[in-house]
Amino acid sequence: MMIENDTYIYGKKPCSVEDASGVKGMLLRSGSTYFFRIYETDGSFRDYDLAHDDLAVTIDDGALASFYRGDGINTLDHSPRVFGLKNADEP
Repeated sequence: MMIENDTYIYGKKPCSVEDASGVKGMLLRSGSTYFFRIYETDGSFRDYDLAHDDLAVTIDDGALASFYRGDGINTLDHSPRVFGLKNADEP
């Protein structure tokens, strides 16, 4: 069992390791690269590269996120309220 803040060799370098279970952060994109950002209470943050290839993600209630599905479209983006999109059923 891993103990918080143990040191392991990762990428041929010693790294401190802390269990990420239950940590809340933001999945962000810069260009075509995604990363995980954790904010501290003082507003500072730390960014983490994503190497995990099958990590489960749960979108918080009130995140203003929506799935868009259509002809050739399968996208997760901000909700229509954020964009001010017109409802297709309205004239």
